[in-house]
Parts: sequence; C-alpha cells; structure tokens
Amino acid sequence: MSFPVAQSPDGARPPGGRPPLGMSPNSLGIAKTGGTGPANNDTAFWICFFRIAFAWSMIVYLYEAYAYNVVFLGHILPGLGRGAFTFPFLILFNLAWGLAFWSYIQAHLTDPGAVPQRWLQFVKNVGEDLPITPPRQEFQPGKATLCRRCAFARPERAHHCQFCGICVLRYDHHCPWINNCVGFNNHKHFLLVMIYSWLASFIGLFTCFPELMRCFSALVGMEDRSEWEASGISTAAMVTFVIFGFLAFLVLVLVSMLLHTYLPWATQNLTTVEETYANMANPFDLGNQNSNVAQIFGTFGPDWFFPVQPFSPQTDGVYFPRAGEDIPGYAASPRGDAAEQEIPMANRDYSRGGSAPGLLNEGTEELDVEKLWRLRYHVSRRAHQPRENTRKAKAWSPSCCSRVPNQEDEELF
Repeated sequence: MSFPVAQSPDGARPPGGRPPLGMSPNSLGIAKTGGTGPANNDTAFWICFFRIAFAWSMIVYLYEAYAYNVVFLGHILPGLGRGAFTFPFLILFNLAWGLAFWSYIQAHLTDPGAVPQRWLQFVKNVGEDLPITPPRQEFQPGKATLCRRCAFARPERAHHCQFCGICVLRYDHHCPWINNCVGFNNHKHFLLVMIYSWLASFIGLFTCFPELMRCFSALVGMEDRSEWEASGISTAAMVTFVIFGFLAFLVLVLVSMLLHTYLPWATQNLTTVEETYANMANPFDLGNQNSNVAQIFGTFGPDWFFPVQPFSPQTDGVYFPRAGEDIPGYAASPRGDAAEQEIPMANRDYSRGGSAPGLLNEGTEELDVEKLWRLRYHVSRRAHQPRENTRKAKAWSPSCCSRVPNQEDEELF
C-alpha cells in the first residue's frame, strides 16, 4: 500500500482576494502582518544571497569533477607512475559524485510540496465542519491552521516560506545552497545531497592524499619539483590540484556538520521548525529510527539510494501517522482492495516497513482518502454549507525562489 505523491496546484491565488468564508484571520484572532519597505529590502538581500550560494555550489561541484578527473587522473597520477589506479579511482569517485550532483539538481528543481489543490477543495467541501486554528510556534497535530499570508487553511506540519511565497507541506527550511525550500517532496533529495557529497569528498581526498601532500610540498619549496617537471605536470595543474584538495576538505567539514544536525532530526521525524517546539513530546515520533526515516524515504527498497520519489510513500503530506493512537482508517486486504476497519496503530510494526494506517492504493476512490482526512482533522458530520470563494493555492516553480516578493506578499495575512 502506498500514498499517492502530493501534486502541486496548477492555479494561483487571485491578487487582493478575500479570505474564504469562515477563514477570516480576524475571526481566529490573528493580526494582519503589515509589510514595510525595509522588510522587503531585507528579503531582496537574502534572495540575492541565495542566488550567489547556489551559483557557488554549482561551481564547486563542477570544479571538483574537472580537477579530479582531468588533472589528477589524467595527468598527475599517470605522470607519477601510478596509472594502474586510474580506472578504479575513476569509478569510485564518479559514482559518488554523480549521485551527489543528481541529488543536488533534484533537490533544486523539485517542488518541495506546495499545498495541493485537492486539499483546498476538501476544505471547501467540508465547509464549517473543519475546525481551523491560529498557527502557533508549537506542535499542533491533527489541526488545520490558517496561513496568515496565503489566507487559506493548510494541513498539519505545513508552513509558509516567505522567500518562495507559498505554504509547503512538512516544511523544514529554505536552503540557500539548493536555492529551494526543503519540504515533503524533496526532503529525501536534500539528505541524499549531503550523504553523497560527503562520500565524494571523502573518496576524493582519500585516493589522492599522498599526491596532494607531495604536490603542496613541491609548490611551497619543501620538495624538489624536478620529478613533476620531468613528468610534464605544469604549475597550473599543480595549483588546480591543491585547490581541489582544499575545497574537498572544506566540503567534507561543512557537510559533516550538517549531517550531524539533520540526520538525527530525520531519525526522530522532526523538522528544523519543529525541533524548537517544547509544548509536548514529539507526536510524530513512531518509536524507532527506521519508521521515522521511512516517513521521508518511504518503505525500504532500492529507491532509498536514488533521488527519486519514494516507490511506496508512507504519508501523503496531509496525514501523518502517530504512534499509540487508534483511528478508523483503511488497510489493504489480501486482495489489494480497501476495507474500512479499526486499526490499532500502537500494534503496528513500522520497523518492518509496514505502511501507515489509512494508506490507500492508487486506484482507491478519492472520497476514501478524504474520509481519512476527516478523521485526522476532526471534521464533524453535521450538515454544512461549503466554504465560498476558496482560492487556489499559489503554485511552485523554480522561479519562486529567485524572485523578490512584492508589496502584496508582505501585506498578506
């Protein structure tokens, strides 16, 4: 069983539109967030910084590939009489580098998880029966909150990114190095970027360390350069090689620090935003590291190692399972069709790759998924009127992270 991957909305919020019926910020005690010139200038500064960080990251990736393959493997290693190691080193480094660069491109280009239009239609359909609460800087499990900028209800764990101008499912943070938000759809890619970048840097340094030390010593005059000159290795190639070693070491240290931070949070099913919350124990911790990581990577399989969407996702970005709760949901029968039943979550063994309760096959009726949402968000079953004027969520595109928000973005609720 698997959740369908969340899809981005294809429409945009009409400028100056009114909040949908029953979703007024004033009715929920939320003050209007005013926009000012200096605030917009600050945002413009950070947008410029993100572009520079992204460009620098691309340059480092491409430079290291060139320096290792062309300079080290093509000139230095054969010139020093170690050409037999060229092919195995070529395979090792480029396998890790290729996966790192692929993950990087995917993390940058993938929609991080804009609130799907299906959720907004669900909000409209259930009308006033959906409880909507003001957003707070604390855990709010099972609660739809009102975004004060977009002025529509969003699912649990979704937050607004001021740089992209959209609400993102399971929002983690806006990363300057990939120039994109890290959210429900690309959190896996973001982690793989760090893992494979660390691995590529380690392999690069480990395989060339003796030559790197000799090259540095020759450049600073601690070693005779006659052997290098006799081998046809130019000073420019030596300088390029030493710069490669410095950058690889720098990346190794910086990524090690990032992994030390983000991997533990992933194993606890926490985001950067949620890590600061202290109003209750983490309600999304499923009790073991494998289950928590599966919330990002999906059920364990070969797709874990590649920057692709999980083959068997454990959540749809709107509903997140919680350990120790009983909820009427859906489980697949041996024939593969859905049958409604009571599912004791506390008795489920997530460590073996079991799917989250309420998971539906892709062929299941849409109303079945929405029935699960009704249970999660405590939608009452009394007669209701649909919400009026429910707008479409703003769609994500790569240009979202490269634009300067206008005055309207700053002045939204």
